[in-house]
Amino acid sequence: MWAEDFPWGRSEDAYRREVDQALRVYASRDEAREAVRALGMQGDVEVEAFIDYIRWGASPGMLGALYRMNREIDVRDILPAVRVPTLVLHGGADKVIPLGVGAYIAKHLRSARFVEIPGVGHLTLGAGGTRIQVEIEQFLKEVWEAVGWEDTEPDRVLATVLFTDGSGSPR
Repeated sequence: MWAEDFPWGRSEDAYRREVDQALRVYASRDEAREAVRALGMQGDVEVEAFIDYIRWGASPGMLGALYRMNREIDVRDILPAVRVPTLVLHGGADKVIPLGVGAYIAKHLRSARFVEIPGVGHLTLGAGGTRIQVEIEQFLKEVWEAVGWEDTEPDRVLATVLFTDGSGSPR
């Protein structure tokens, strides 16, 4: 969402319009095609595959819930805490998330590479996937060869603690 230090964020009204646009994938096939093309997908095969992917994979209620959940995600404060080499990929034809967001994320990570993938929209099911795969493989190879994961010794770990109280609990 919009904030003074995050000008790419959406207002409440803009976010509601975006959700309404996304839910058009459940309308007529022609209207769904138009909605998907608005994401930056242009190839007919990719557009048709994405419509099927969404329609077969989620109900309108589930997609709406996903948007509500995503609305609450804000990782800006924790970006500087990430201490591992990171690859930030961003589709150059993404019409949902502005290119500046990917650049912002990479800038606020300690060790990040930002790569714009020309011609790729917000999500890709077509030829863009091959370009993404190449970038990921190249990045992982370089990190492996540079022993990049050994640069810093972690001073904290993520742990989960489970506590159960057996005394006085109903059986």
